[in-house]
Amino acid sequence: LALDPSKGVYRIPSADGTAVRISRDHIDHSPPGRIDMGGRGGGPYTIVAAADGTVRHVVDGFDKRLECKGLPDAEKKNNYVWIEHANGEWTKYTHMAKGSSTKAGIKVGKFVKAGTALGIESDVGCAGGDHLHFEVGVPKASNGITTVGGFLTDNDGSVRNRIPRICGIDGGIFKSGAI
Repeated sequence: LALDPSKGVYRIPSADGTAVRISRDHIDHSPPGRIDMGGRGGGPYTIVAAADGTVRHVVDGFDKRLECKGLPDAEKKNNYVWIEHANGEWTKYTHMAKGSSTKAGIKVGKFVKAGTALGIESDVGCAGGDHLHFEVGVPKASNGITTVGGFLTDNDGSVRNRIPRICGIDGGIFKSGAI
């Protein structure tokens, strides 16, 4: 897989003090280029912005876990937040609990600082248990994100995804099984 590393360096997208485990890194995730992680040792876990930016998409109204194998993207109803960053990259946070982004005051157009609460980790949508699906991408200029599911368009082969560079972890890149 020949993904480029992100331009930006991001914080771990969980509230300070949260121990996280990486269940799927950018190589193991299907499709590749995304990260699955979950809080360890209790919960609920607060998901936070990985860097300063402007909220561009919020979907917060779903409450069901779905069996998504073979389901078309138009039926993959996930809760998610997309944030646009000054470096041209966007970060996505998926599977949060219904209403948790609204409760956190997250809405389209809001500028958030790194560490701002975005919602609560859950298993809504195409999730195999409570976790955060995190990705860094560069959407195309128009219609770059699907409304349902919040998927990057024109992303065959994950060409629009970037490998997140993360401050404060060994090697700066998430690895499956790491804490």
